Amino acid sequence: MKRVGSFSVLVASAFAVLVAPRSAAAQTTALQSNAVTNVSCAPSQNGTGHMICGEELRMPTGNTIFGGLSWQAQPTTTGAPGTEAPGTVHSSNITLPAGGFTGTPGCSQTADGSGSVICAVEGPGNGLYGIAIHPQPTQTTSALMPLLVPGMVISGVPGLILSAYPCTPDAPCNIMGSVASAPSCAPTTGAGTQVICAVVVNIQNVKGAAQPFLVGVAFDPRAPVVAGSNPAIAALPYTTTYMSNPSCVGVVDHSATSPQNAGNGFAACGIVVMTPAPWSTPTIFGVAFDPRSGYARGGLVISTATGFAGDPSCATPRDGSTEVLCAIGAGTGSGFGNGNFSTLLGFGFDTVARTTTPLRTLGAAPSGFWTGVGCASPNVTTAASSTLCAATTTTNQTFGVLFDPRTTTAPRFSSASAFSPPNGFPMTSPPACVSLNIVSNAISCAVVDSGKETWAFSLPSP
Repeated sequence: MKRVGSFSVLVASAFAVLVAPRSAAAQTTALQSNAVTNVSCAPSQNGTGHMICGEELRMPTGNTIFGGLSWQAQPTTTGAPGTEAPGTVHSSNITLPAGGFTGTPGCSQTADGSGSVICAVEGPGNGLYGIAIHPQPTQTTSALMPLLVPGMVISGVPGLILSAYPCTPDAPCNIMGSVASAPSCAPTTGAGTQVICAVVVNIQNVKGAAQPFLVGVAFDPRAPVVAGSNPAIAALPYTTTYMSNPSCVGVVDHSATSPQNAGNGFAACGIVVMTPAPWSTPTIFGVAFDPRSGYARGGLVISTATGFAGDPSCATPRDGSTEVLCAIGAGTGSGFGNGNFSTLLGFGFDTVARTTTPLRTLGAAPSGFWTGVGCASPNVTTAASSTLCAATTTTNQTFGVLFDPRTTTAPRFSSASAFSPPNGFPMTSPPACVSLNIVSNAISCAVVDSGKETWAFSLPSP
């Protein structure tokens, strides 16, 4: 694959926190203002217990920038205290002279212990770009890396079946048209420091109509561009219609003999699809792939429902399995169509064992209707097989839901709301949640409100 275009970037000065830091007990911190998209977060993985997030910011001057920030969570029950004062925020922001970002990023930790987080984001002209951020303890940011740029010819990629290669008048080239979903990214293991991201894109050839494809990209913006390997691209043509953004996690098969993908980490993603046949209702699909090696497993059909709402949010439990556990909304609520839903559902899938866990009803919101959900695997020794999700409501509250859909054990809900924006503005994004090893019995999350403020908070396990 050839590199198309390039951008220069400018490191902007760090933002100051616009409200006073809140107490450690409250575990609520204003991260930064001027947010105009949802936020995506990942753990630093360098032993400092920082949650690092990326999002689009629009400044009063009219500039649109990619904002990277980090926040160190404080333990809620046990564990060593944080090394920074509660409420400390580090920022590292990038201005694009050529235009602004236009979508929610997908961010993942790296496996090199550097403390950097790598994100994929929709950028100018509806292309996909990669960026690495490291807001703490020093503010460093990579150059912007074009991954999938409109007009780029994507040929000779395994799985891409719209046309043959090389390009001929009878088999015209496949052309990247536009990004059609928010990306979701997962860490890897093995050689290199790349992350793997999945995104739905519209691909066009001159003879036919544009078709959506799920595309996987492995890349590291801190390393030189190498055609075919950084970025490495894999098309995953499992269906013709996608109805949600993907949610991806990293999976490693630790089998003693013949492990999947030679024992190297790969991405496993949940996504809602809809095709004329064999399904007539929205269906949750599970896929696994690694563009670096060409590894891919056929999709798993997990469950169908008459009214999925919103996107799935997935996590890997801390039980050493290759299971992926997810939550998703279903049903209609007050103002449905704006993302509200009446019921929260849980499901699971294992792309190594090729097993699925049917949808299990987790329940209705304690107040109002659900509006969004974000999941992570808590650092809880007594519930290592469970996933903890932060779920927001139309009453502007946030509840924790702890569950394992592989069992018949009833889910546990927080007895009271764990977070509401102190400024009173309603939350407008689903929570972006991560698990931090310095925090026991909790996950750490970020959310955006209608006042364009981004908040971080800790969600204790119920």
